[in-house]
Amino acid sequence: MIFVAQEELIKTIHLNTSEKLDKLRKVTEFQGENLTEYQSLKTITNAIMWKAEKSDSNFLLWLHYMGHYIKYKYKGYWVLLRRERIFSEGTFLSPAIMDKTSDIWTVGDFCHTLYYKKGRMRGISFDTIYKIHIERLAWKPKFEDLNIPREDLIMLE
Repeated sequence: MIFVAQEELIKTIHLNTSEKLDKLRKVTEFQGENLTEYQSLKTITNAIMWKAEKSDSNFLLWLHYMGHYIKYKYKGYWVLLRRERIFSEGTFLSPAIMDKTSDIWTVGDFCHTLYYKKGRMRGISFDTIYKIHIERLAWKPKFEDLNIPREDLIMLE
C-alpha cells in the first residue's frame, strides 16, 4: 500500500504546499488562478483521473490537493490517523482533515479508494464524489464516530 511505502511523505503532507501545488499544475497543465474554487477542483481531478499518467506520485499530489481544498473551504487542519493493516500485521498512517469541532474528512481513505480501487473514478461522476466526500451530504462524521482511539490521532498542525 502506498501509505506504507511513502510513510515519510505522508508524515509531511502538510508541508511545502506551494511546491506540491506547482507540481500538480504542471502534471495537469492547469492554467487557472484560484485552486480553491469548485471548478478548479473538478478540472484538476478530471485531469488526474482521465489524462495524467497513473502513478503514486500523481496520486499523492492529488490527495494533497483534495486535502488542501477541504482545509481551506472548511477551515480545518491536517491530521494523521493510525490505522490497522487489513492483510498483514502492523499499522499505517492515513491523512485526514479535521476542523475545530472534530468534523473529519478521511482524505486518505476516499482518495485511495477512488484512485486505486475504483479505477480512477470509473463510473463515478465528480459531482457525486463532491457531494459524498467533501460536502458529506449523507454523513458528517466527527472524529469520535470513526471508532479510532484518540492516541491514534496525530496532529500535524
